[in-house]
Amino acid sequence: LEKLPENRSLCVLVGKPLHPDLIDRYRLADVLVVPSFSEGFPRVIYEGGSQSIALVATQVGSIPDLLRNDHDGILIPSGNPAALAYAIRSLSLQRDRALRLGRNLYQTVWKKLFQSSPYRSHAEQVYENATELLTGKNSSA
Repeated sequence: LEKLPENRSLCVLVGKPLHPDLIDRYRLADVLVVPSFSEGFPRVIYEGGSQSIALVATQVGSIPDLLRNDHDGILIPSGNPAALAYAIRSLSLQRDRALRLGRNLYQTVWKKLFQSSPYRSHAEQVYENATELLTGKNSSA
């Protein structure tokens, strides 16, 4: 792991971490970079967004339909390494902006994933089942 003069990590490529380590890895990140050439809507954005991480992603698939540039993250053209480098560098130099984008991404992920989707009813059912197991009460009775 290289260090910048300001004692900040330059970059860590993690590959595919095991699931238990995933959230811990996200919590260590300052910026989540999704430089895809083709996507539907990558789950990694939901995962990173759940941890309020600033996002740099390419404008592919449904990413630009669900996220707003410079509100939920920085959206760049696919296949443009100069734009990718510029976006990452700008977030490393503008920490307030990175924090704002991360907070906004969290709010967007929460609204789209849990408040207005099929996941909401599933999450509610899981919660009810867990409550029943913990209390020994059946909520449908």
